[in-house]
Amino acid sequence: MSIQRRNFLKSAAAISGLALAPRFAAADEQVARATRTLPAPRIKDISVIECEPQGVRLTVVKITTDQDGLYGYGCATFTQRADLVKPAVEKYLKPFLLGKTTDRIEDIWQSCYDSSYWKNGPVLNNAISGIDQALWDIKGRQAGMPVYQLAGGKCREAADTYAHASGAEFEEVIDNAKKYMEQGWRHVRVQVGLPGMSGYGSQQKEEGRPTALHDKPLFDPAAQFRRALKLLEVCRHELGEKVELLHDMHERLTPNLAVQFCKAAEPFRMFFLEDPLSPEDLGYFRQIRQNCATPIAMGELFNSPHEWEPLMTEQLIDYIRVHVSQAGGFSPARKIAMLAEQFGVKTAWHGPGDVSPVGHMANVTLDLVSYNFGIQEYSPFNERT
Repeated sequence: MSIQRRNFLKSAAAISGLALAPRFAAADEQVARATRTLPAPRIKDISVIECEPQGVRLTVVKITTDQDGLYGYGCATFTQRADLVKPAVEKYLKPFLLGKTTDRIEDIWQSCYDSSYWKNGPVLNNAISGIDQALWDIKGRQAGMPVYQLAGGKCREAADTYAHASGAEFEEVIDNAKKYMEQGWRHVRVQVGLPGMSGYGSQQKEEGRPTALHDKPLFDPAAQFRRALKLLEVCRHELGEKVELLHDMHERLTPNLAVQFCKAAEPFRMFFLEDPLSPEDLGYFRQIRQNCATPIAMGELFNSPHEWEPLMTEQLIDYIRVHVSQAGGFSPARKIAMLAEQFGVKTAWHGPGDVSPVGHMANVTLDLVSYNFGIQEYSPFNERT
């Protein structure tokens, strides 16, 4: 190569470098902006918000950080023992957490879980849930993203839900179910009253009360068995095959009757039967699975991994419907969904009316990010909520 040509190439390279220099500088500045962040926020305050819209007691935890305008909310609602969650947060978790950084969500969850020594109780789990969900809310606000993006992004655009059709008599249940179907619902849970006795999920008529030695509410498991089974027969006949039917047994039958009911309901091709057994009788799920193929959903009363893990790993249920705050919040619920996916179990998070709007948002977030999503319970808010 001649000296003249080498000089020409050097000059061209220099000119090119000068032309690209502003672009390189701009790229460097962009990287600096992306990596230049404020220090991790620290927990400045934790407060508990209690309210009772139309008699429904709801509890929400708010975490305020040391960065102006950065805060988060989490559901800690435990309606049946609502007075206990607030002191659990304020007297025990708050002093433990003040000053800690908000970015270590898993570490905070585990340390809160271990801090009381005795674990997996509903009061502490709901208190931790409020903290956990609030920390995820803060992280989403920091990132400028919905939490479902932080959890890996959406697997679907929306969550399919089911509605509740109930009544004192079969005809009323059918009418209510048809109204939902006309509105576009494809999944309907059906419940019917037990004449003269206390049932679940529907109105009861006072007439027909059996003779008793007291005036307190009555319940007869055998009568409930017959009544609920007849309801499923009537609903399948009147509503046809296109609607997916669900029914909540609500742990009201003896274990042996529950096994019989699940087997007897098999011809009606249920979407699922919910909570056939109480958490104390989990061993009977093996009998159910051995005797029929009726899809089973279970979990709203669970607080401990020792309750849901065997049912999923042994594939004894088809849907896990844990109450997210009872399990400890978004973080453990995400793990439940991932474990369930490995064993072909789908999610159906508990979504009753006594969950705060914040809690329902946590449910829907899990629905969107879980590949093994099954169905979401829908309960409309009352006017005050």
